[in-house]
Amino acid sequence: MNSSGPGIGLTTVEWQPVDHGRHSGRHANPARVYNYLVGGKDNYLADYEQAQSFLRIAPEIRDTALANRRFLQRAMAELADEGISQFLDIGSGLPTAPNVHEIAQAVNPRARVVYADNDPIVASHGQARLAVPGTT
Repeated sequence: MNSSGPGIGLTTVEWQPVDHGRHSGRHANPARVYNYLVGGKDNYLADYEQAQSFLRIAPEIRDTALANRRFLQRAMAELADEGISQFLDIGSGLPTAPNVHEIAQAVNPRARVVYADNDPIVASHGQARLAVPGTT
């Protein structure tokens, strides 16, 4: 365990890769289905097939997912422009370009983002893709 700093009293456990077991690419995962819908590349055949079944029932779902992503981008830029420099992204999902910290830091290079999600696949991807020290 690592101490997070003097006097803070918090500890963290070193990150270890997760054995996803049933969370592998054999079964659709909500974060990967959303990733597919917004044009991401971190999805598998099972996610594609699930997304296609959603699109057959509700064809507007892709437009809704993309509108959600555009809103996030506008809101982050506006908040950063208003001087907010610390963000908590709860239910962050898979990293999708532009990432939340990239949006905020384009406006305010000192902005910091904490990503939180309870999906082990999201945590694994986040650790691997967002490993730039000091920016998230």
